[in-house]
Amino acid sequence: MKKIIIVNNNLEVGGVQTSLINLLKEIHNLYDVTLLLFNVKSEYLEKIPYNVKVETVKYPFKHFGMSSKDVRANPFLFLSRGVWAVLTRLFGRKFVIKMMLPFHKKIRGYDCAISYLHEDAPKRFYGGCNEFVIHRIDADKKIGWIHCDYSMCGANNEGSRRIYKQFDKIIACSEGAKYAFLRCLPECEDKCVAVRNCNDYETIKQKSHPAVNYNKNIFNVVTVARLSAEKAIHRALVAIKYCKDKGYLIAYHIVGAGPEEDYLKRLVLEMGLEENVFFYGNQSNPYPYLMNADLFLLTSYHEAAPMVFDESMSLGVPVMATATTSTDEMITEHGGGFVCANVQDDINTQLLHILRNPQELANVKKRLKQMKFNNSIAIEKLRRIL
Repeated sequence: MKKIIIVNNNLEVGGVQTSLINLLKEIHNLYDVTLLLFNVKSEYLEKIPYNVKVETVKYPFKHFGMSSKDVRANPFLFLSRGVWAVLTRLFGRKFVIKMMLPFHKKIRGYDCAISYLHEDAPKRFYGGCNEFVIHRIDADKKIGWIHCDYSMCGANNEGSRRIYKQFDKIIACSEGAKYAFLRCLPECEDKCVAVRNCNDYETIKQKSHPAVNYNKNIFNVVTVARLSAEKAIHRALVAIKYCKDKGYLIAYHIVGAGPEEDYLKRLVLEMGLEENVFFYGNQSNPYPYLMNADLFLLTSYHEAAPMVFDESMSLGVPVMATATTSTDEMITEHGGGFVCANVQDDINTQLLHILRNPQELANVKKRLKQMKFNNSIAIEKLRRIL
């Protein structure tokens, strides 16, 4: 049985972490799997299959798995992490990692080493997994995994490109993410493969009950997302107001939290949408909020391959999204919803079109109920790579 080690920063709440857990559930009986985390403190640990070995790194690499919030109660860790973060802002992550590497001995004895976290902007204190796999793990094959729109997320720089060229294989989470990466590094075409994220569809269905009951006399739109600038949720609010002003009864349910939350709540008041928009904060189980929705909406400026698209569609909820890296393959190609141009006017008119054409939405829902959702194609692709 092949021995595989997968490296990630942590198991905090997030799309990368969720897809990693779902992947482990699929492969834990196929390989001898070790999960190496920079920070192992997480409630998600209990979701890891019993036969996956969990290990951690030594300081100072641990800091890459910790947020400033995680270390606030420990003065030493708070100061130590702060120093590394400041050095990163001043000199860049490459410089900082070069200083960290001598503190950790090499790890040996694996057939394959996978870095599950992509690169980021060069002066952001984030990541470190690619460099750790390249420089601190001896393995016959090394794989880098991309969960971002490489051309848009700030990772497209010379240092990052140099790292990816050292991997034997590069896995992108969708065909769209693959093409975005190859536009920046066309020389990696022969070793870059698209493998879709895994979803735990059975658990999604189980956890969607009991579902939140919405007013059935109102068209209910749901967004599940981090409330951050790139998600552009303010554009969804503008579209909701646009449709309300056209005389439609519409409610917008927002599940998530983040740095834009206060701004969005102020915007709701300024736009007079207090009776139309509802904030639910972070939810460990968002699926009951999706189950009875008429439409899932995501108006991001850029995305890689949002897992929530497949999650929503597997529950029979059509998706409307702005055109980003993977929307065609995830939504349009199998008729799972609606994709509009990534501008405000098209968001407004597309949402209004859906409201004006209920039969079109009903046809999408019918298609979704007939579709089968599983991870078999993704796992077969991964097995061929490994």
